[in-house]
Amino acid sequence: MIMNIREEILNKIDRDRNQIVSLCSDLVRVPSENPPGDTRAICQFISKFLESRGLSYQIYAPQKKMPNIVAYLKGKKSGRRMIFNGHMDVYPAGDPRRWKHHPFGGEVEEGKIFGRGSSDMKGGITASIMAFAYLSQYQEELKGEVVLTLVSDEETGGKWGSQWLVENVPLVTGNVMLNGEPTSCELISFAEKGRVWLETEANGLGAHGAYTHMGDNAIQKMIYFLKDLEELKTLNIIAPTEVARILEEGREVVDAMKGKGATDVLMGITVNFGRISGGTKINMVAEHCRAEVDIRLPQGVSTHPILQEVNERASRYKGITYKILHENDPFFTPPDHEIFTLLKKNAEAIRGGPVLLSSGIGGTDAKHFRSKNIPCAIYGPRSNSMGGPDEYITVDDLILTTKVHAVTSLDYLEQG
Repeated sequence: MIMNIREEILNKIDRDRNQIVSLCSDLVRVPSENPPGDTRAICQFISKFLESRGLSYQIYAPQKKMPNIVAYLKGKKSGRRMIFNGHMDVYPAGDPRRWKHHPFGGEVEEGKIFGRGSSDMKGGITASIMAFAYLSQYQEELKGEVVLTLVSDEETGGKWGSQWLVENVPLVTGNVMLNGEPTSCELISFAEKGRVWLETEANGLGAHGAYTHMGDNAIQKMIYFLKDLEELKTLNIIAPTEVARILEEGREVVDAMKGKGATDVLMGITVNFGRISGGTKINMVAEHCRAEVDIRLPQGVSTHPILQEVNERASRYKGITYKILHENDPFFTPPDHEIFTLLKKNAEAIRGGPVLLSSGIGGTDAKHFRSKNIPCAIYGPRSNSMGGPDEYITVDDLILTTKVHAVTSLDYLEQG
């Protein structure tokens, strides 16, 4: 019976190819930039789509402008609970004049779907929505439960999205979570780097720019402190053996896909200075400077020793203070977990080529599920110009991701 359902679902996805592409394109057309993070319009659009398919759902909005959708499907037989997760908010589009394709046009051209959020991650949530919809057609034969969670606030940490749901809605915690963030269809992510976000301030003493000996320049002080923080990249790292082995084995493929040096980034500490501002006038000694710093941590490095290092380095400079905007340790799900075996088998069979396990370079909402000891797997389309002009995914990647999400979920539930 299960093989028949698998084949039927795969055939339906091929049959509905244009509908799936249209859904992704329509989602891109609904702006949901974060900031400001208002996802009410796209939430309403998805709600109407679910209703058109006869699928029940609930809305949870701990912040009025940041609603979250939770849809639920229960099979006739008891079993495990599978969670789909994805976010509705996207990066800001920036200046539309830098785009060839309108950032919210959802244009489909030469096998590509263009627009802000197409890869991060409206393609991924399209795959999850459609996989959920196809599984719902076999509810009488289905074993276990499926929960679809479509959330807000991921781009700013997830406090009012996935984090709030896992802490307040028991239904969204299950046996495993599958997320469609962009990985490329040749990679499955089993791990995620940790991060520390800091807001730092330097206070000095103002003076005329010609009388530097009478002032204390806050910008210069900040420069020295930031150089000290950059030295965090040289700290010694001892990664878990199984993680290090898998990352090293996939080095050639990962570097080819994500740029030369990507594997070194995955295995090392990175420090990025995202924003900086200070001073009043060119001929005045700056009294104040502010900067925001993004520190990413590989497996084997927790936030605690890093924050100790930050504190020690800040103490070297009079007038330097900082506050922690966000912190989370790196996570990984054991790579021999059943979900990866199933994902790899299905992805390789459907795409007709090898698929490797790797770690995500960026952050996802998986950290919130992993904090509840829920195994997490990330599999989605390849990102192209993510965060830049003319972001896109390919139609083939979208269809492949939809197929893999649907049949992997079916397999996982059936074997429970």
